Amino acid sequence: MSITSEDDLQEFKKYLNQQNYKELEPEEWEEDELIEFGGKIGHICNNHMAHYKGWTIIVSLDSIDKDWSSIALQKLCYSILDFTKENSKGNYNSILLGEFLSTKEEAYNAIKNKIDELKAI
Repeated sequence: MSITSEDDLQEFKKYLNQQNYKELEPEEWEEDELIEFGGKIGHICNNHMAHYKGWTIIVSLDSIDKDWSSIALQKLCYSILDFTKENSKGNYNSILLGEFLSTKEEAYNAIKNKIDELKAI
């Protein structure tokens, strides 16, 4: 059985004996630690994720220009797929850096500064 939707998951839960199935708590990430996730979508690759002050940040490399940018979502996500899904709903604040920088650290720090600016308002 492939689980590709919420309905499939619910059906699978019914199939399993309730004593054997347990919802797992999300893993805890260190605050402000950039974690490499890899992956590639078009020319965007070398993805990294971090949690910062209740936001999830993705920092990615543009493989054509060899520069970095970032995006943040005001929700804790634990995968790029989860981030993309939640961001597409439009239910949470998001920030796109809007520029490309030389290093992932510069792109990461720039998006953190934007988050801090929002929190100061």
